[in-house]
Amino acid sequence: MYIIRVKTIGKALAYGVPSKIPKAVMNCSKVRIHVVSSVIKAVSKEVSGLYGKSRPLLLRKTSKEDLQNFDLQKLFEEWQERAPIFNAFLLTTASRTNRKGIWFGSLALAGSIPLKQRNREMNATAAVMGILLKSKAAEVILIL
Repeated sequence: MYIIRVKTIGKALAYGVPSKIPKAVMNCSKVRIHVVSSVIKAVSKEVSGLYGKSRPLLLRKTSKEDLQNFDLQKLFEEWQERAPIFNAFLLTTASRTNRKGIWFGSLALAGSIPLKQRNREMNATAAVMGILLKSKAAEVILIL
């Protein structure tokens, strides 16, 4: 069975249209493991690039002025530019269809949580949420 799958991959590479190559690769379980591992490494590299101090992500900026200007949509757009695979994972988990150009505030919030878990300095979202809850401004948001 494994040889048949490898032949299918070979045929897809040699004769097939590029869109059939990923399907052939993913149908071969032994190769799929390596592909998934490579994708996970790519996401890890993207996410690691978000933590740099030379070009800080919005989540790292926690001064009073930065928190006053914090915007989940800007954060989401920053992920689209700097971590497209991470962003694609977030979109895929939240939507049944591919909605390019659409952002979800819940995705920006949800994505910021594992980033904070990985690096405690990525806490702007947590700080903003804490301020909203302490000042009871969250009640106004919930009513809208």
